[in-house]
Order: sequence, then structure tokens, then C-alpha cells
Amino acid sequence: MVVLHSFTNLTAMANYAPDAATQWQNFWREGEAHQHPAFGPQLQPLAAEVLEHIGMWPNTLTDVLWLGLGGSTLGAQALQQWAQPAGVGVGPKIHFLDHLCPAALQDLLNTLPLATTGLVVISKSGTTLETTTQLGLFAQAFAAAGISLKGRAVVVTEHTPNPLRTFAAAHEVMCVEHLPTLGGRYSVFGPTGQLLLALRGLRVTDFLQGAQQVRDAAAAAPEA
Repeated sequence: MVVLHSFTNLTAMANYAPDAATQWQNFWREGEAHQHPAFGPQLQPLAAEVLEHIGMWPNTLTDVLWLGLGGSTLGAQALQQWAQPAGVGVGPKIHFLDHLCPAALQDLLNTLPLATTGLVVISKSGTTLETTTQLGLFAQAFAAAGISLKGRAVVVTEHTPNPLRTFAAAHEVMCVEHLPTLGGRYSVFGPTGQLLLALRGLRVTDFLQGAQQVRDAAAAAPEA
């Protein structure tokens, strides 16, 4: 089962840091986490066609640009940092771009093999200035190279009229709904984390089941 090892065993947590398990349990009991949609009775995977589409990218793509800020990227980065050193899963090289550094972006454009590069764009509101600016830059580069984004890009945003949804429709790019109630730290259990796992060839259902097990264990643990 694919889970983050740090959170799979409360006893191990207690041995590692005596106060950590207590703090984690209190977080679940007293905070809003156990009531949050991300931690409902059943965590839901994305539609099968979405996961299958992304799961095919490693067959044709060598690189993927991941555009997003905060919760739109940090959860995916955490999963990547866990999976890569452990040698778990396969997949293209992922470039997490959570900045607008002109020099760094230009250096990446100069070396990136656009013909085998994909694009994941995540903004809950669809209006995040940094993310839409990044998208404009890379979309222009793909267009200049005569490369269509259809089939090699995915947009994740709310089901509301917004610039990202408009972009996806105009370029025939797959658009995945970002639940309006799912943001920040919890977005790792939604498209943000699930797309990363699919790119790595890992089972999304195992990850969600592991999260449920941790949730249930923490909620049922006696008060310290």
C-alpha cells in the first residue's frame, strides 16, 4: 500500500517525537480536519479516464511542467520528495514552478525538450496571477514551436467561469474540477496529489486508503 511512511504508525511517531502523536491526535479531535470534505467517510479518486490519461504520459513525455502556488504544488512536491529517493514509481522529470524568476524560467525554456514536455496547471480560483503568467509564457513557447497542447496538458480549477477554464476550452485541454471546499493542506488528497501519483505510476486508491486508515486511527485514539 502506498502511503507516506511518516504517518502510517502513531506508535512510531510517538517513539520518534513524544509530543508529535499527541499533537496530531488533538489536531483531528479539536480542529476542523475530521469534518473537512477531504476527510469524509470515503476519499474519492479522480475519474478513471483522467488518471488513465495522465498515466499514459510516461510513455511519451520526458518532462512535465507543474504550474501552481501553495496548496496547488506543495502536496505534490511532498509526494515527489517521498517517492523519488525511495525509488518508488516511474515517470517523467517534473519541474515544479512556484515562482516568476525570469532568469530561471528562461534557462528552463532554453534547455527543455518541448516536443516531449507536458503541462499541469493548477489554480483553485483560476485567476492566480503567477500561475496564469507562467501559463502564458509556456503556451507561447509551445505555439512558437508549432506544438499543440491538446493531449499534453491538464488544467485543474473550479467549475466557475475563469481564465484557466477559458484557456482549457480554447486549446482543447482536459480540465479537471477542483472542489471549492478543498484547498490548502488538504488539496493533496484531490487532483494535486492524485495527478502526481498517476504520473509516477502509483495507485491512487492505495494512497487514499492509507490516508483513511491514519484518519480513523487518529480519531479513535484515546486522549493523552
